[in-house]
Amino acid sequence: STGIPNWVSMLGGATPQLTGQRGNHAIGTKYQLDTIFKRAKEAGIVTGAATVSWLHFLLRNDLDNNIGDGSIRTNFLEDETLSANAAGDDIKRHQAILSAISSDSYDLIVGQYTQLIRSGQTNGVNSLSYYNSVTTIAEYVYEIMSIVPEDVVVMVTSAHGVTDWGGFGGTESFSRNVPLLLMSKGSSIGKKAVRPVFGTESTSQSIITIAASVSALLGIPVPNHNQGLPLDQVLMLVEKSQHSYLYESVYLQQQTLTNRFLRTIGNEEVIEE
Repeated sequence: STGIPNWVSMLGGATPQLTGQRGNHAIGTKYQLDTIFKRAKEAGIVTGAATVSWLHFLLRNDLDNNIGDGSIRTNFLEDETLSANAAGDDIKRHQAILSAISSDSYDLIVGQYTQLIRSGQTNGVNSLSYYNSVTTIAEYVYEIMSIVPEDVVVMVTSAHGVTDWGGFGGTESFSRNVPLLLMSKGSSIGKKAVRPVFGTESTSQSIITIAASVSALLGIPVPNHNQGLPLDQVLMLVEKSQHSYLYESVYLQQQTLTNRFLRTIGNEEVIEE
């Protein structure tokens, strides 16, 4: 239950066993992986981000570096993820997200808030600090939902949970299983949380479904090493005429992954592509 492996899995649709990113180390230096942001850039889709520096590093080559009128930077935190002033950094990033939405210039935006994990790891989930952080983040999400157009889908999730007593967990279910909220003002989704499994299992409700779901919404191919399928709730929002294109993209990628594996182990009998 560490951040960077799960960020990579969200962006690329592959488990840590496949990406090789098993901890918060060697970020961006050893592993060059395909992501939904790279695919979006190839399709001419404008993307933006307001995140901590670690996550921004993974996206930096595929972003429009300024948002809104160009005066607000997409990355405000140049230090490690757990800044001593996480609440203040969140305010800056939140204003950047609102500016990006209001500009109507972006098709894909990722935003990140860190005060919740900061207070949870420092004080535990039963603390007043954690409660106040949850309240603040909920207000931020409400504000975002109040200004997004009806055809925009908002996804809210976390890389992992924290323990009751503070700090990171390990393999405990409460550290690995967190909700994924899907919300769209112009649809019926958002009535309840979708609960993905933040482990290594390739299940229909796994973290690796996020990349495929975003790809489906944008009408772009899945990332090159994608293992997941889009969530059913997302497919409800995609034109049925696009479903065959999406599943062809997923099928071709699964075929490519299988062939790479077979060649790696020295098997010459690969699947015909």
